[in-house]
Amino acid sequence: MSTNTATFGLPSSDNLEILDQLAQRLNADPAQLIAIAQRAIVRAATKGTFHPETLLHLLEAQGDEHTLRTFGRIGTPLRVQDVRNLTSWSKSAVHKAKSENRLMAFRLPGQSIDLFPLLQFEPSKDGSKVRAWMPELLGRTGNGSAALHFLTTRRTSLGGKSYAERLTESEYEPALVVKMLAQAQRIGDPAA
Repeated sequence: MSTNTATFGLPSSDNLEILDQLAQRLNADPAQLIAIAQRAIVRAATKGTFHPETLLHLLEAQGDEHTLRTFGRIGTPLRVQDVRNLTSWSKSAVHKAKSENRLMAFRLPGQSIDLFPLLQFEPSKDGSKVRAWMPELLGRTGNGSAALHFLTTRRTSLGGKSYAERLTESEYEPALVVKMLAQAQRIGDPAA
């Protein structure tokens, strides 16, 4: 048996197997798995058998759950080929637009595949084009996770919804885009 340095007083491989079994039994519901892990940490801490690795696993699980919730608010993600099909751009044109902040792209933690939110495209006579406000937004927020965070953060001023949720509604007022860009302009402003 390996050195006992893992969560719940068990070797690491056993812990991962137990967590995997719990996830399967709970139909991979991260919230339930996190609640169980939190209770286990409290019990281990009161018995003096708490290990830092336990906290690390819990934090990773919470981060994954948060990422999944955030990802769900951005709407349908597209891959490079999907963007090419929508816009008739070449692969290099898609990547160039991304690098020039004319096209929003993000990556999920631990992945190296660019994903492009569908909400940034609008129909045109020649297929689809990037909405006119997207380059301006990216110029203010930055691309990638910064833009993803800005668009998916729920705001009281939007009735508890995020800009992404509001922008994917069938009808939204143009004033919403003006408000969004004004708020993005204030990023980093200590007076805001």
